[in-house]
Amino acid sequence: MTAIRSATIFLAVFFLSTVLGRSFLPEAVVPAPCHAASTSRPEILELTVTNSDKRLLANLTFLNGCTSDVIHALESGIPVSFIYEFELKMPRRFFKDKTIANRTVVKTMTYDNLKKEYRISFGSRKPRVISVKTMEEAERIAFKMDKTSITPLTNLPRGRIYTLKARVGTRKTTSSLPFSRLMNVFSSWGFTTEWYEIRFTY
Repeated sequence: MTAIRSATIFLAVFFLSTVLGRSFLPEAVVPAPCHAASTSRPEILELTVTNSDKRLLANLTFLNGCTSDVIHALESGIPVSFIYEFELKMPRRFFKDKTIANRTVVKTMTYDNLKKEYRISFGSRKPRVISVKTMEEAERIAFKMDKTSITPLTNLPRGRIYTLKARVGTRKTTSSLPFSRLMNVFSSWGFTTEWYEIRFTY
């Protein structure tokens, strides 16, 4: 009962600090700012495609993902997930564009206040966890997508034009604890970028 009450108080205090723009947490809980929050709008800087022998691959660079909301969450011990969505289509003149593939990749960032390090985890089949000491290093890992598999090349008829769209969004890791309902006050938290689209011929 005591643990539930303490956790509820912690989330209530975090809510106040987020809404009112000031910190009500003890100094021992909130680490010194490791990186200033980005004041620019989160956006996709670049999206390109390449291929291996068997698959179409996407490369993406994302900017300004560490907003004030993200920084607040990380400093309060709440994991933040960055969701990368890819949508591959084949345009058709007289019919609705044909969807070839949809792909979602999630990278989750956490901050360990005891070890003073950031952790980025990703990969569904073979999960990887990378630990770094600075926010700059964490951003380089979390905001860069290299050779992300989209679809087998056998799904792409030769000589056709294709469109690849991508966008990035955020979410906090959900909790199954009894006080999880309190997290509903953060329902408008986070961001989702506009779709970024490229056309290419294969």
